[in-house]
Amino acid sequence: MSSGPSVPLLPKIPALDNTYGVMMLGTFIGLILYGVNLHQSYRYVRSTEFKFDSIYVKTMVTVVLLLETLHSVTSMHTVYYYVVKNYFNPLVLFHGVWSINLLSLLTGMIIAVCQSFFARRLWMINHKFRPLVAFVALLLMAEAALSAAVTVEAFIQPDIAHFENYSWMVSVGLGVILLADGLLTTLLIITLRRSRTGFHSTEQMLNTLITYTICTGLLTDTLTILSFAMAVKYPHTLLADGMNITKEKRASRRDLQGPSCPPSIRPGTDSLPTETSGAYRKCWRSRSRATSCTIPTPRPAPAPRTTQSTPIPTSSTRFLLNSRNAGRGTTLQPHRPTPA
Repeated sequence: MSSGPSVPLLPKIPALDNTYGVMMLGTFIGLILYGVNLHQSYRYVRSTEFKFDSIYVKTMVTVVLLLETLHSVTSMHTVYYYVVKNYFNPLVLFHGVWSINLLSLLTGMIIAVCQSFFARRLWMINHKFRPLVAFVALLLMAEAALSAAVTVEAFIQPDIAHFENYSWMVSVGLGVILLADGLLTTLLIITLRRSRTGFHSTEQMLNTLITYTICTGLLTDTLTILSFAMAVKYPHTLLADGMNITKEKRASRRDLQGPSCPPSIRPGTDSLPTETSGAYRKCWRSRSRATSCTIPTPRPAPAPRTTQSTPIPTSSTRFLLNSRNAGRGTTLQPHRPTPA
């Protein structure tokens, strides 16, 4: 009895929950944050701050939005290609597509541009930290180079199994991002604390800026730590890639919050006072080349002048006063209005 043709055994299909399922969840959260970034940019363009900002800030916002749009398109195509278009073709799961290969490069470029904005702030407002800022710039260039190397290897390798030999570059890139972001956040907090002047309104404003810096930087650093841990602990999954989509959107939002929605000096106000708005822009739009950035406290409005009017005596009052002062030789003269 002849046996039929042998059917080749299919390779073990990877689990979808910790691979492309994570990519899908990261894409959903990333699209929500992308909409928030678009709204933030729209508010920035319509605000008065847009007219006073330099060409660098406007160009940086435009570049970030373009990269954000391209990143969202590639992440959506990745999920559609693997989960929808080839839902019944499991062999496609082992091969990369152009969109998933480009995600690493786009993520590295966006993070480098966003971090360079804060690095430029520190370079302009505090000369003492310039060596550390230069070190941060080297870290950002190294991170961008690692992201480009990951993308090149993703296109060269025939399938995902061969690319696992180069997955260490993803972990190293995340570690570099964590070091650069933590160093920038620490230097910004130190610079703000050294800018205290002793005035209550200035202290209140600086406390708001420090809280803003800590909150925005802490959330981004937390996502970076989680992505780094996932890349080291589970290198054969896409857990780190899915979290990188959310982390990248959060990093760009942190960058867009600076130009579009600066913290208020006084709680409950929506805009900066007139006396301090120029100084605030001078420090935080990187236009000041002073050694330290000290924002003066707003001058209080002068109190309205109150004039006490002298009552004008009537005719009966004048008669009584003249009668009382008759023995003293003084007489109250009729009132004559003073010419203006």
